[in-house]
Amino acid sequence: MLIRLRFSLFLLTALLGSCGQDNPEQPTPPAPTITPDSTEVAPAPTLLYPWVDNLNLREAPKTSATVVAKANSGDALIYLEEQTDFTEEIKLRGKTYDEPWVKVRTSEGQEGWVFAGALKREGEIKGTAKQIKGVIDIPHFGRHDLRVWSKESTKDSSGGDAEATTTIYSSGNWVMEVMTYDTGEYGYGKHYRLIGPDSELLKAYNLEWISDTPHLLKETVWDFTTTPARKFVRSESFDQHFFQLKPRPESVDGDFEETTLSPEEVKKEQEYL
Repeated sequence: MLIRLRFSLFLLTALLGSCGQDNPEQPTPPAPTITPDSTEVAPAPTLLYPWVDNLNLREAPKTSATVVAKANSGDALIYLEEQTDFTEEIKLRGKTYDEPWVKVRTSEGQEGWVFAGALKREGEIKGTAKQIKGVIDIPHFGRHDLRVWSKESTKDSSGGDAEATTTIYSSGNWVMEVMTYDTGEYGYGKHYRLIGPDSELLKAYNLEWISDTPHLLKETVWDFTTTPARKFVRSESFDQHFFQLKPRPESVDGDFEETTLSPEEVKKEQEYL
């Protein structure tokens, strides 16, 4: 009887155990492993842009080196992160730049050395605007395209060794007087006068070469449109006569110095002009 009772308990325990295994708990699957992308993204190249045309790319960082390619204003050049440990002074469009040489690559894959003074980064303001015949573009005087103005008259007042010509242009009620002169070995110059609708002198510009020791090139701008009126002057000395300079300079290398004019000085300056 005891054996029969133990056997019954064993069967009951086995039966209950088998019922608990109808829906066994499933193990939680491991979270997927995310492998980071090990591919390195190359940094964007540094682009430099010429602000002059026919810029030479050279085999070596010197002006006597062989030209291997050319670039024009606005062309994108890739900077190859190489530059000289020395700088050089080179004059471009009347302004002297003291900068190193840098190595660049063109869009066609040509590599060479370029004077950095002729290059600028995107958005950078650098360089002197190219002189265009018939267009006046002078700091503080403004930009005036006389090609779209009407030429009213031209007067030749040359005499002896001196040559002088005055031309009058108009645009609506505005007038521009342009006078150029050349006195042989003694000098040359030009003079502009911008006159408003009420015949008032608005702005004036004067460029003059003075043959002396040293020789001097001087630029002056008068601006009577502001209160107070302002005067801008800059000058540059030369050891050589302009006969020896090719081409002869038409602008001064350097920044203008500004002064304000009192009403008395304005009257005096306008009488002179």
